Amino acid sequence: MIIYLALIGFVRSDVDLKRYNLKNIAQPADKPWQLKIDDDFNVTYNFRIPIPKTEWCQREDCLVAVRYHEGECECYGATGNEELNPIENNDGVSFKYNGGEQTSHLTSVIYLRCDKKNTEHSAKKDRAQLFITIPSKYGCKLPQPLGWGWIFIFVLLGAAVLFILIGIPIQCIRGKRGLDAIPFYLFWVSIPRMVSTGFKVVFAPCCQKKSGFNELD
Repeated sequence: MIIYLALIGFVRSDVDLKRYNLKNIAQPADKPWQLKIDDDFNVTYNFRIPIPKTEWCQREDCLVAVRYHEGECECYGATGNEELNPIENNDGVSFKYNGGEQTSHLTSVIYLRCDKKNTEHSAKKDRAQLFITIPSKYGCKLPQPLGWGWIFIFVLLGAAVLFILIGIPIQCIRGKRGLDAIPFYLFWVSIPRMVSTGFKVVFAPCCQKKSGFNELD
């Protein structure tokens, strides 16, 4: 794991990756994905894990490699230069790389798109650029966890409901009926008036007009 994180290197990003589950996307290191783009070449790639070193591709830092039928190999994405960007309409995240020092003029973009049904990868090549689309449920944002403020409100409301549910039977045993059976009924009905009074106390001094009387000589 430490070696894996080190290989990723410097990451430029405006994306909060904590909102995505990226742990289970990559293939095993020795079984990367392979796509045939056309009759002239195919592409071998993995997600944030270098593809294995082979006879036709001797680099150890390559994430995305294009192999031509003549046997030539070019790296379109290497570790250490990852750039992340959100895809429009919260549709996922794009991961952009270049080929590193040896092939820095070549670039690849992996689009991790939010798709819970389709899992078929696709790729297209445009001169020195390679575009790979990975549709996956892991491209969808995870649900936003509740903040401490909302947790406090829910606990407070739960405590109030529990207080009332327990208090009503006790009040009924004491012989109270109707609205009088609600514990501290007068307090609950006075809350709107107290809130209104609080707003007036806080905001009224800011909104009051200055007196139109002049000081007497």
